Amino acid sequence: MSASRVAGTCSLQADSKTPSGRPEWTSPCDRDVFVSQLREGTVPNGGSDNCGTCVFNEANEGKTGAELPEARQNPRETARCVVRGEDIARPWWAYCANHNYHNPNRVRVPVGPVYTCFSHYSPRVIQAPCPDTPDIRAGLLALFNEMLEKPVGEQSTATRLDDEVIKQIMKFGETRAVEGLKRVARFDPLVSGDGDPGRALNRVSTVAWAVEALGVLAGDDALPELKAALAAGLEKGLLKLSERTKERAVIRRRAVRGLARCSSPEAAKLLRRGSLDPVADVAELAVESWFSFHPEGEEPSCGS
Repeated sequence: MSASRVAGTCSLQADSKTPSGRPEWTSPCDRDVFVSQLREGTVPNGGSDNCGTCVFNEANEGKTGAELPEARQNPRETARCVVRGEDIARPWWAYCANHNYHNPNRVRVPVGPVYTCFSHYSPRVIQAPCPDTPDIRAGLLALFNEMLEKPVGEQSTATRLDDEVIKQIMKFGETRAVEGLKRVARFDPLVSGDGDPGRALNRVSTVAWAVEALGVLAGDDALPELKAALAAGLEKGLLKLSERTKERAVIRRRAVRGLARCSSPEAAKLLRRGSLDPVADVAELAVESWFSFHPEGEEPSCGS
């Protein structure tokens, strides 16, 4: 993905990498220009699903992306979000799941926090939390209950609509969602949507978030679902590393996080099983979580 050309300056080709993994610059002036724009917060290099291109940016008058007049392609002021009723600082570096690239139906319920990032290389972090009112909670639950196994195509960035709905329900402690979370946890994680292959995402991350949310909201009552998730991608229970095993590791990792919120001996046994996971970071997390049940004593075996 290339950064947009900003105010007639040179553009950064993010796809073009040097041997060190850093992007190449398209001309000798590019690096200095980019650093200057970073300081000013004007270069939209953290993803095109930002507030500057969003239909819910009041200044955009319902337009998005290439539809926007050139004069609006480089705003330096805050953006007014009509969904949240808030001013959003550094709009080219601010993101949320309500952006029309994630939200083709243009849902107006605030979904999750507003995120920001500080450079092309940094992860998105929370800039402003999701507003919390009874109407917003009801709207999130309605969106969640309408969630289908087959995902709607959306831009492939970290701020996915359905994932953010589940994360916010978990953050709010909404136990009314528990039965629905069990339903989502049973989705086929590899089913994908139609359309543009770049937007035909699967359900791995959505299932993973549902699994962790079950552990947080239901604890030991969710042990059957957590147990099933802990085996995701491990064919016939064999602890071997394969593409299938690695692809579903995020589900197993979030099952471990959910198990860490439980308190029963059965949960401790499942964490011990997780310590044998063929993916190292899943195994290590299971060992760390196992010690919450056994602060002293023997150490479980850890997979390699």
